[in-house]
Amino acid sequence: MLSNLYEFTLMTSNKKYVIDIDLDYENIVQKIEHFLGKFLLEIYGNCSAVFDGRIKSTLGLGDRLLIIKIDQTILLHELRSLKPINWQLPGVGKLEFKLINSGENKQDIKQTNNYLLELYTFRPKTNESFTVVFENIYSLRAITGRENSEINIEGNEADMQSYLVQNPSLIEDDIKIINREYNTPIGKIDLIGKDKNGKTVLIELKKSLITPADAFQIVRYREIIMKIWNKPENIRSMIIGSKISEKLYFYLKEHEIEFKEIKWNEIFPSIPRKKKKKLNDFFSKNT
Repeated sequence: MLSNLYEFTLMTSNKKYVIDIDLDYENIVQKIEHFLGKFLLEIYGNCSAVFDGRIKSTLGLGDRLLIIKIDQTILLHELRSLKPINWQLPGVGKLEFKLINSGENKQDIKQTNNYLLELYTFRPKTNESFTVVFENIYSLRAITGRENSEINIEGNEADMQSYLVQNPSLIEDDIKIINREYNTPIGKIDLIGKDKNGKTVLIELKKSLITPADAFQIVRYREIIMKIWNKPENIRSMIIGSKISEKLYFYLKEHEIEFKEIKWNEIFPSIPRKKKKKLNDFFSKNT
């Protein structure tokens, strides 16, 4: 039996973004069809499912979340696990909702509470069908929002290496990169360069704030290379990052390690974080 929910609309900038749909069984199919293809739909409840195609799989009753995206991507999620337990890609040939009578007397659906909500899809190209039947619905939501197809990803250390190989002047003038991911008995040195005076420069890259472990790592690299090459007077060592504490800066200086500041987030911009809004903020703007 469908649960009755009070219809609640969350308002943001005078637009409806999340709508909890009233579960009036007489009009539920019409309401779903109204939002289908224009909003993302979420149906959470107790359901069973059957996939019939090249293979047939059946799911018994259980509490699950059904998501239908605007492009008709369909995802059926259990309460655990990252991946959906079943899904349908966009472009199904047929997608329809209907109420079915579960009572033995087959009375008119409006005259009985013995009804179920069924989603049925059929893909003629592959002759596959997918059916989800809800015996009890706990919530039904329509969700919309602003879409942005652009994704900005902050670079990783491999990107930083490549960028400095192509733009060595960011490290210092007239330096040449002669090796990358140089193997040592204790790990790999990110970059090795030659400065304008012919000295070898060991370079370690870090994305953000230099940590004590990072500082200790470059000190060990310097020590091992000096032992292997036996030319300490011709070796410089450098760690590159976006920030370092005063204490670590002087620790590196004591061990003849140079620090070079590069603001990686300016070279590889990431998505800016927006200030989180509280629920009261939405109501205060619309009262």
